Formats: sequence, structure tokens, C-alpha cells
Amino acid sequence: ERNLRETTIVTRTEEFKVSERIDQLLERLPSWFVVCHRSYAVNLRLASSIKQYSVSFPNGKTVPIGRTHYAAVKKSFALMNSYLISGNQSQCFKCLKRDRPTKQIQRAA
Repeated sequence: ERNLRETTIVTRTEEFKVSERIDQLLERLPSWFVVCHRSYAVNLRLASSIKQYSVSFPNGKTVPIGRTHYAAVKKSFALMNSYLISGNQSQCFKCLKRDRPTKQIQRAA
């Protein structure tokens, strides 16, 4: 989550605060991390569902999806799940990397 000039990275066990922007972090993260809102990026591998304008996680937390990001996040989530169900993980990650929307990453700054 990006708030003012600080980004909070939430893991399963800890939270870290860094000064890097979300788009800078995404350059170093695997393709299953996507921008879902101008202030948020999420790990789609951990998401349990996507409902209109929010991503839900098994721990009960939800993260908002901005209207401009909804279609891309929904498509990435569907693609990832279809490849994971078919057992073709390597193809899934290549597809997500190729389809990562560059203009949305720039908008997240």
C-alpha cells in the first residue's frame, strides 16, 4: 500500500515500510504481482477471489481494485487460475509477465 511517500509491504508474517514507489517495486517482483489500485499492488497467487472492485484473501483481508485496473486484474487472475488448474505453471507465469499492463504500472506512481 502506498500512502504519501511511504509504501507498506505486507507479508504473511510482517510489515515493512519503504520509500520506493509501487512501480519501482513491481520491476523487481515476479509477474503475479499486479497493480490493482493507484495505491495497491497484490500477489495474485495468494488471492482467493476477485469480486467487483476488490481482491479477497484467505485470511479475510480485502484490497480495493480501482475501476481503471479492474479488467486487467480480473483477466490476469483468470489466466493464472486456468494455467494453474491445467498444471502448466511455467506457461502461466510467462503469460502474466507478457500481459502485465505497462501503462497501469506507470499510473500507480
